[in-house]
Amino acid sequence: MPERELSEPEKRYWSYVSGLTIGLLTELKDAGLLNNEREWDLNTVLQLDRMTGRFNGHMETAKALTEAVRSKSREITECLKNLDVGFNESNVGEIWFNDMVSVFTESSEMLKSYFLLILRTDGTNFRTKMTLGDLFRGPQSIAIRCPRNGPKFAAEINIDLRNAFSHGVYWWVRGGDGNLWYLGYAKKLGDKELRVPIHKINDAIAKQNTLTACFVETLGIEAKSGYFKNI
Repeated sequence: MPERELSEPEKRYWSYVSGLTIGLLTELKDAGLLNNEREWDLNTVLQLDRMTGRFNGHMETAKALTEAVRSKSREITECLKNLDVGFNESNVGEIWFNDMVSVFTESSEMLKSYFLLILRTDGTNFRTKMTLGDLFRGPQSIAIRCPRNGPKFAAEINIDLRNAFSHGVYWWVRGGDGNLWYLGYAKKLGDKELRVPIHKINDAIAKQNTLTACFVETLGIEAKSGYFKNI
């Protein structure tokens, strides 16, 4: 996702995340927690590169779909209803939301995969099968082992929302005025419900997608400069 395609608030957030990423990489490197690029699995690198291309394409269509839903909602709804294949007033919006959930889940998994590529996953430091929550919340997490930048980076990741989407623990709740819809979700099934207006969920999804895109691009720039050669 080229930076030039971002809005001004997104550009400011991109700049913040880029600086935060460089600070976190430096802290990880100084602590001996990064792999030399010679230790990277080449097949993994190739697959991540292909995944990144697909993710960037999905990001582009997700942004376009969001804009279409915001500005042409009635036209889209009428068009799909007129196809007479099962669309109605209540389920057209599901197309947009399901796509947003999908791209958010993709971005979360890709962020985790890139971290596991560069981190020293020898079992003593990190492990190859760590979840995103393990990486940023656990007793051996980046947030603990990199006290300057780790907690700041962790604060930008909505792990609870990612888990709710991945495990399907979310539902719709109509607001008291009968018009505003909320997303209800739980950290895990049976936990206390968290309730957030749909527009704020959209903002959270867009923010984390930008975080992932910026992290991946900043990582690539640093790798091309030889950052991971002298570890």
